[in-house]
Amino acid sequence: MTISLTFLSFFFLFFLSLLDTSKGSYYANPLYDDVTDDEELKKKFPTYCLSNVWPKEDLPQLEIAFKELGKKVVEVATPLARLCDLYGTYNFFLKISLI
Repeated sequence: MTISLTFLSFFFLFFLSLLDTSKGSYYANPLYDDVTDDEELKKKFPTYCLSNVWPKEDLPQLEIAFKELGKKVVEVATPLARLCDLYGTYNFFLKISLI
């Protein structure tokens, strides 16, 4: 156990310290262009409260496609999460009643 933790510690320290500048990444909130208008939250959590910036000149279709995909993910994931909650709750109470 100690060996694997040491290896993992080395792995993360070594590889997370290297920046991968040879790839392109884009991060945005697919549901909201502005997460909040609260200036205090923006100062406290600047990484999480950034407004979306869309590359309209270089890739004008990205904003529309990204938002449509985000809506579809939420549309599918929300009922699935509810079913998972029901399943977990049912199994929890079933196990309790068997005890």
